[in-house]
Amino acid sequence: MNMILKLYLEFLEHMDYDRVDEPQHADVILVNTCCIREKAESKVLSFLGEMKAYAKKNPRLIVGVCGCMAQQKNILPIINKAAPHVNLVFGTHNILYLQYYIDEILRTGHPVYRIFLKKKKVWLVLLIQHASILLKHWSILFLVVIIFAPIV
Repeated sequence: MNMILKLYLEFLEHMDYDRVDEPQHADVILVNTCCIREKAESKVLSFLGEMKAYAKKNPRLIVGVCGCMAQQKNILPIINKAAPHVNLVFGTHNILYLQYYIDEILRTGHPVYRIFLKKKKVWLVLLIQHASILLKHWSILFLVVIIFAPIV
């Protein structure tokens, strides 16, 4: 498990979500992307297409794309066209705001698309606020799918 995945897990567990094994049991599905890998974009878009059925069955389902692919310029229209049910897209530089984004979607029912292009300040805050987490979990970032549901 890589460092970013562990950060997402800790953030979502703090919000009373628990990891589940099947997407039909989820209330939040995050696809953490890495655009360096070959065919990564098409694989992500294909997976997001498969999540459409779950989004239809659960109108409160949050389907999100995060990571370096989400950070790329002009990717949002591609995601919106291929997977209009995706209601959360955020880049690598604003991971700290995950809880706020989920809360905003649940509160308003509107999608949240947030990409910060300036990374120095955000990563500095990340390092200061989450230094203990970061120091424990150094790893390489690859395509990771995370599925969550609230703890009952």
